[in-house]
Amino acid sequence: MRPLVKIFRFSPIIIEKKQRLGGLQQVSNFQNVWYLGLIEKTGYEIAEQFRQHIQVEEISTLLGSQVRSIVKDGDNFQIFTEAKEITAQGLVIATGQRIKGYEGIKFIEGSHELLSSQEIFFDPGATPLLTPQMNEKIVAIVGGGDNGLVTAIRFSETAKHIHLFVRSQMCGFKVNQKTIYEKVEAGKITLHQPAIIQRFEVQDNQIYITFGDGERLEEKLA
Repeated sequence: MRPLVKIFRFSPIIIEKKQRLGGLQQVSNFQNVWYLGLIEKTGYEIAEQFRQHIQVEEISTLLGSQVRSIVKDGDNFQIFTEAKEITAQGLVIATGQRIKGYEGIKFIEGSHELLSSQEIFFDPGATPLLTPQMNEKIVAIVGGGDNGLVTAIRFSETAKHIHLFVRSQMCGFKVNQKTIYEKVEAGKITLHQPAIIQRFEVQDNQIYITFGDGERLEEKLA
């Protein structure tokens, strides 16, 4: 098979700061609903297919490489990593999405208690979705971006109920926002917006959330 990129006389180089290609798909056990032709594939499986495709196309990759600086030099770009200097005629910046973990809530009182709880997940892709226990649990999700919205949508099909906390405005794709409102209308999701969380408490495997206005959510959350 002739590599596609060579037919068009491209010589691309992928610079990836992690040791494996695949981006956010590397940490997702969600079944695919975004990429056509990859029905029911998980993020892990899609990432592996991406890697195999890159190998078939014989595309050069620099794994574990952090870009330190980029300098415009006439019609070219000088790209500097820790170990390489690359001259390129074109530049595509594709940084993708990043999971915001504990650093997003560490300023909230009691947040350190969440680190020791087995019911807390900062990585949506690692969260159990289809286990029988999920049908018995009320789940709290913090975040109004696409990670938070998609996780709430997926969980709404398996969990007993979803509480979605959006601190200001939802900023995910419009289609995800539309689905959230449909789930709210159907009684599967309770939307708290704006939700200023003041304190977390973990007691006897239960999670309590107190808001800035004094309201306290005391249902059994997971």
